[in-house]
Amino acid sequence: MKVPILLLIVGLMFTQAWGNQSDAQLESSNSSSDEEIEEVTVTAHPFAHLGLTQSSILLVEDELVRAVQESIGATLDSLPGVQNNAFGIVVGRPVVHGLDGPRVKVLSDRLSTMDLGVSYIDHPLLASTVMADSVELINGATSLLFGSGAIGGVVNVVTGRLPDKAPVETSTVAEFSQTIGGTDSNLAIKQDFGVSQHLFLHFDAFIRSGDPYEIPTCPETEEFLELEGIHEDEDEEEHEQDCSVLANSDYSLESGSAGFSIFGNRSSFSTAVSVNQGTYGVPLHFDHHEEEEEEEDGEDGEEELGHHEDEEGERVEIDLKQNRVDFNTNVYLQENTDLKLNVKLGISEYEHAELEEQEIVTYFTNDGYELRAEFVLPKHGNLSQVYGLHRELRDFTLTFDDRFSAERSSFSSYALYRWLGSQQHYEFGMRFGSISDDTSQEVSRDFNSYSIAGGILWNLPHRRFFSINSELSTRAPVIEELYIDGIHLATNSIERGDPNLDNERLFAISGQTSYTWNRFGLNLNGYLYWFNDFIYSVDSGLEEDHLPIFKLVQDDVSFRGFDAVLSTPLVNQNEWTMYGEVGLDVVTAEFKDSNDFLPRQPPTRLRVTLNSNYLNWSFGSEFTHVAKAKNLASFELPTPSWHNVKLYASYTKAVGANYQLKFSFQGDNLTNQEQRLHVSPVKDRIVQRGRFFKFSIRFEHG
Repeated sequence: MKVPILLLIVGLMFTQAWGNQSDAQLESSNSSSDEEIEEVTVTAHPFAHLGLTQSSILLVEDELVRAVQESIGATLDSLPGVQNNAFGIVVGRPVVHGLDGPRVKVLSDRLSTMDLGVSYIDHPLLASTVMADSVELINGATSLLFGSGAIGGVVNVVTGRLPDKAPVETSTVAEFSQTIGGTDSNLAIKQDFGVSQHLFLHFDAFIRSGDPYEIPTCPETEEFLELEGIHEDEDEEEHEQDCSVLANSDYSLESGSAGFSIFGNRSSFSTAVSVNQGTYGVPLHFDHHEEEEEEEDGEDGEEELGHHEDEEGERVEIDLKQNRVDFNTNVYLQENTDLKLNVKLGISEYEHAELEEQEIVTYFTNDGYELRAEFVLPKHGNLSQVYGLHRELRDFTLTFDDRFSAERSSFSSYALYRWLGSQQHYEFGMRFGSISDDTSQEVSRDFNSYSIAGGILWNLPHRRFFSINSELSTRAPVIEELYIDGIHLATNSIERGDPNLDNERLFAISGQTSYTWNRFGLNLNGYLYWFNDFIYSVDSGLEEDHLPIFKLVQDDVSFRGFDAVLSTPLVNQNEWTMYGEVGLDVVTAEFKDSNDFLPRQPPTRLRVTLNSNYLNWSFGSEFTHVAKAKNLASFELPTPSWHNVKLYASYTKAVGANYQLKFSFQGDNLTNQEQRLHVSPVKDRIVQRGRFFKFSIRFEHG
């Protein structure tokens, strides 16, 4: 794959000459229009341009460039109410208000990533932010638009591959970054250029790689080793940890995409073909339970799954590949009206192998498609209306000792209404759908789902507002929660599904406000979630072949919490500006009829940031304090508090008309703290990266 991507990158540089010739033509075609800076809005919601009743955050331009990390979870970790459920560097899922996995929908251009990242902690979400135009987060229940997988929120990565509007001009972005004194590197490029006034081409690609990262302490905690009984002298010798680097945390990822867009007077069509491929190590120790029987029998060449030795750096890794093609069509059905039909289609083939010493132990495939048709009706007085149809098909297989297969098909219809009053905006919608499973086992299930939501937005003087939103919805358990029963090599455990699981049911109330006075601004978002039959994984207390068995159970759970950001300008003199922010997010989850606690609740977090601009220079600093985890589940070990200090600086240099270079420097975890993410189920076995520095250079044209 490296050779094709390198050829693509060279091809992109070559096509820059053609793109430059197109600039004059594009400028001529746009010369008659007034030059305006278009306000960037959230594209994941059709009424975003009118103001959302739900809390939303948009990362664009420099703010996005600064936030981008190796995983989508790490990229969003700096946002209020979001934490990172990480499995090394490559894999990280966003935890939004205490919810993640199959409750937070991660999209690429409003279509599902169609990988396995929502179901398995060691599988990455293939929604790359490296060259994205923007990243959108809608907090809270949004299953009305995107189905039951969005019961906790939506993350949408806007790649620029499927534009709804013609690009204003030819553009090229290229970036190279490298850790100082390390081996982590990233090379990425993106280009949009016009062949004519109606035909535009798009290319993007990246290559990322890194060796095992340095760590500030041993990967496994003392409490975990005690629990596993690794404190006897003979065991300590066998269980020797490398406390300088996290073994098997290396990675190599490659991606490329090419497509075109055609724009007419009342229609547009876009398509893109993309490939994602990579290999990364599984950074866990596997030698905790060596069987004495193997030694007694003298079976030197045989090892049972889950009983591995790390002495010689035994390699456990994951290899993945995804091929997908996406389409986006817009048709204005009547001239000079807003009556519009938008159709999106994504088709994907995904495979994922877990290997031990280069031999496949477990093999996954996940093929399918997603089709979304949305009708936007002309505005009738103060009323805006959107109607949609949503179809998904998923064909999943898992091969271990035996082969398991499941096909899930779903179909939903939804309607969304918005009434614009003088001071208040009212929003209401509903969604109904059905889900059908067909498996290779005797048990197959059918589910019905629904969602009813409403909200009110009050516009107040001085750009202040207040909104409240409520939703009643259901979530059907995913295939992995229902039917999977077996050893998971990456977590060294047995995961046991339950085919008798019922729908989750949610009643949610959330509110947000933006208030300014004098020099201060406050953004506050609060929420209450009541779940019936909430699905979660617990340690059963049983073992099989020396491996712990985790089972899925259901219980009634309530979530309550808030996130707040207080901001103020500190300096505004000539060419020098500085502003500061203080953020706090808190979430608590409680069972209705139990004295136990829900596992992996996000701990309270405080963040203080300072950002400054002077001429062509930008500076930033960030201090984060994560409190000690409280309200532990009966099988959880304590997670101590920790803090993080980050610094950032960049310099932008214009090198000609519409060309610029940006040099950036970033330092992270500057105090070399031991950092463990309580929201991650492997936090006692994987410590986060120690102090590191990164340099990058970015070229932009257009």
